[in-house]
Formats: sequence, structure tokens, C-alpha cells
Amino acid sequence: MLTKAKIEAEIAALGEEVEAVARRRGRSLPTPEDLGDLLDALGVTLEALRAARDATEDEGEKLAAIFTPGEVAPGAEALREAYLTLIGPALIRDGPAYFRALRALRPVLADLLEQRAERWSRAWREAPRPFDFHRGDRSGQERVSVPLAFPARPGQTPAEWATETVAKAKGWHRVVLAGLALNVAATELKEWRDWIAEEAVKQHDLLLRERANPTPSSAEDPAARWARDVAKHTLPDEEEAELVRQGVVRAEELAAVKALPPIPPGRE
Repeated sequence: MLTKAKIEAEIAALGEEVEAVARRRGRSLPTPEDLGDLLDALGVTLEALRAARDATEDEGEKLAAIFTPGEVAPGAEALREAYLTLIGPALIRDGPAYFRALRALRPVLADLLEQRAERWSRAWREAPRPFDFHRGDRSGQERVSVPLAFPARPGQTPAEWATETVAKAKGWHRVVLAGLALNVAATELKEWRDWIAEEAVKQHDLLLRERANPTPSSAEDPAARWARDVAKHTLPDEEEAELVRQGVVRAEELAAVKALPPIPPGRE
């Protein structure tokens, strides 16, 4: 015969099991551990956490500052807006609003990753972070690394990987992927701005000197290095034009960088 204590224990165990299933299916609100994963995906540093804590006494303002991603290029702005629509309800535990925003997030995230997958493949691959998307298990045995390297399978393109990954992402997993994408997007914009402002000219001069050096310090061909750097720091034309319009860089700066000639190829 079951005692009252055993019945209560069975009920508690059943509740944990239901919660575990719900979490695996993405139908529960984020836990503090989940929020920690998102901070990691967003690239929030300890210094940023301290700055947000010291900036205001208002708890809502602190949370908003901590969970707000950095500025992104125009192509990633739709994802940033979709994420911001979601994170507020997630923090105040407004389930209906959170799940509506979560559904709306999927197509926006898929669209951005399909557009940027090839461009972001290296950054996506080189910034792995461990996340436990099966916390109901609590065993720590089902941890995965996000992001996975592009492409995921032989013959699968980055865009195909992105489409498949977003389609499979459930619940909070999708939010973390969005946070990681916004982290990469913020880094992309910062590096583009720095490239236009001064880094491009410095790198071009450096590689010209390397090309002229009879005993180069690097085994990599300067011409190939320059071509790769230019590709990495070139946004779609319409996005660059919009960033000029916004005053992120000056039109003269952008034009000067665009006018830099290729590095001459080496002798065979």
C-alpha cells in the first residue's frame, strides 16, 4: 500500500517527467540556466554584466540592457527586432506572448542564416559554445555544441544546413541560435566599420610590403590574403549604402576602400 509520502514522491516525479518532455518539445518558458546559455550566445561579458548592474537600480532596465544584442547591419535588423519582441515576454514569463514571438522568430532566423550562411561559415564554426538543450535529463550527457561546423554533411551547402538546423530547432534552442546569429552579426558590423575606417588601408600597405619582401614572413600568398579579407569585409551593396546613409561610415571612406587595387600576384 502506498503511503502519503510515496504518493507525493510519485506525483513529484511525474511532474518532473512532464516538465522534461515539455522542455524537449520546446513548450516551456526559459529557466535561469537557459537565460545563462543565451547570455553566452550573445557574447555578454562579465564586464558588461557588471556595467548593467551598476548603471541603474531598475531591475527591468538592467535586464533589458543585459539581453539586448549589439547593433547589426541592415540585413540582420529583422532578426534583431524579432528577438527583442520575444525576450521581453520571456523575462517576465508571459507565456502566450512568448510563444507567439517564438513562432514568428523561425522564418526570420531561417531567412537570415540562408542569406549569410556562406559568409558566416568560418565565424560560425570557430565560435563553438556548449549548450544543454535537454535539461530535463539533468545528466549532462546530451550536450551539443552550437554552432555546428558548416556544412554539416558532405555535399550539404551552408544554406541547406541553415534551413535544416532552424527547422529542427525547438523552443529555447531556437532563441539561442538567434542569439548566436545576432552575436555574429554584431561582430560582422563592427569589423566592417573598423575595416572601412582604417584597417583596410593598413592591411593593404602591409600586404604590399610583404609582396615586395624577397623573404616573406608568411607562407600565405598576400594576393590571396587580400582577396579573402576583402570578401570578409564586404556587405551587400544596399546594406553598405544604408550604413553610409545612417552615418556609420562616410561615403568618402567607403569609396577609398573600394578603390584599393588588388595585391599583385606572386611570380610562379
